[in-house]
Amino acid sequence: MSQGEPHTIEIASVENSKITNVALYSGRAEITRSYTLLVNIGQNQIVINGLPSVMDRESLRVQGQGGEATIQDVNVSDVPVPPPVPNSQELERLLDQKQRAEKALGRCRKSLASLEKLFSTMDIQHVNVGQLGDLMNGYESTAEKLDDKVIALEKEIKDLDKKIKEEEEANAPKHPRDNGVRVSIGVYAESESSIELVLVYAVHSAWWRAGYDIRVDMELKATPVTLVYKAIVDQNTGESWDNVPLTLETATPTYGFDLPTLHEWKLSMYRPMPPPPPPPARAAPAAPSAPRMQCSRVL
Repeated sequence: MSQGEPHTIEIASVENSKITNVALYSGRAEITRSYTLLVNIGQNQIVINGLPSVMDRESLRVQGQGGEATIQDVNVSDVPVPPPVPNSQELERLLDQKQRAEKALGRCRKSLASLEKLFSTMDIQHVNVGQLGDLMNGYESTAEKLDDKVIALEKEIKDLDKKIKEEEEANAPKHPRDNGVRVSIGVYAESESSIELVLVYAVHSAWWRAGYDIRVDMELKATPVTLVYKAIVDQNTGESWDNVPLTLETATPTYGFDLPTLHEWKLSMYRPMPPPPPPPARAAPAAPSAPRMQCSRVL
């Protein structure tokens, strides 16, 4: 390893870890898986292969315990497909054996055709009556042997085809999803030490539903009927849940859901029409003037 190049630790998930808890919801599960690793001082690149392909990648959380180490980055990807391998020796042997059987079958069929042609073109009138029985017996015996050989070769070729198909499937490259998921974790360690990595992730293809078992015992006067509440668990995640702590959840998980799209919402403000102005005030009519009194001076 050159100076500055991280120390790479590549492990298989199933063989090098254990499931410490499974929280099972109605349509998915949350898996807690623990790994114990020995890291070198400095930069370490931990590559975990074989996590389930049904994993919700956005839900992955990585936690570290023990040692003086810091998790720097986490990347999730498909496990790369290995390069195609050439045909195995067993496959080459089966193909060669099939080729020989096909050529032998062709020769037998040609021999049968030649025998039929020879017998059909033979002039019986020129055959001695005493030799006719031997001739017929010879034909039947030869034809029967060839028929048996044809049947045996056809069966051999059929069996070889089955074995060849099985061998080809065993050597065929797998689909990336069949190899599972790869998680790469960058860890910087202050010293060489043993650390524990805990991966928490959600998986699809797992669910549970309630089941009930009703038992009636008329001899028990107090409680003649007993109702037993059960859980029916099913999972196709590709992981084994044998002897793991299992918690049944009735709530709905908050991860694994797409955020809703917020559309534009145009707002407007209601402005009522102003009231009409009041009509102008009319001038009050003038009061009638008082009659004038005329006074005359008396001299």
